[in-house]
Amino acid sequence: MGFNGKISVGTTSKHKDFGQVLLVPNAPRNLISLSKLIDDGWDVKYNSINDSFTTVKYINGKINRRLIFVRVGPMYEHVNACNETVCLTIDVVNKVKRLHKNLGHISDQHLIKLLDI
Repeated sequence: MGFNGKISVGTTSKHKDFGQVLLVPNAPRNLISLSKLIDDGWDVKYNSINDSFTTVKYINGKINRRLIFVRVGPMYEHVNACNETVCLTIDVVNKVKRLHKNLGHISDQHLIKLLDI
């Protein structure tokens, strides 16, 4: 692969969400194939209102992982942190982390109740 006029060699690696991936250390962006996600059992939905994709991986009928990608220029960027009960943008995650620290490191359950999410 070529980046900025230089040839970069990739190696395969195991990713916690996507399994076997090609790792190219000098690549300016991480690329994800939507067709590969679908082939690997991910549910992919496009939202034309806010120009975003939501990808969901189910295990035993329950959401195991949810990822949201929004358009930034010509690319879509991963912008959230999700679990089975809540999905937050990175901006909100950073605010919640600061709040968690400022409140003396209260538990996630107490923080969720406090924020009513």
